[in-house]
Amino acid sequence: MVASDWASNSERSRSPRLHKWSLKPLPALVAAAGFTVQMVEPHGYVQTTSPDFLLTLLSRGTSAGARAGEIGPGLVEGFVQEARRRVANRSFYGAILFLCLAARKDGE
Repeated sequence: MVASDWASNSERSRSPRLHKWSLKPLPALVAAAGFTVQMVEPHGYVQTTSPDFLLTLLSRGTSAGARAGEIGPGLVEGFVQEARRRVANRSFYGAILFLCLAARKDGE
């Protein structure tokens, strides 16, 4: 399961609720759903020289925040412009944390 997918789905259903900025509650939510967590491992992704993937995530994430009313369009454009500026002057640093979780449901 990809936590970001669960976060978007939980935004629509409101249950279970996983805060979109934090993966910390994921193991507890999985356990509360009746699963036994077998393994939780973080994996980092850092990009400085070819930032296309992270620029796409930045754009999609800030646009989603604007659609949800959490940030305004000016902030969205500001993030995008600043990221492009940093790419142009070779100071861009992007990082994202992925969480790998394996769980099993007893009796299944």
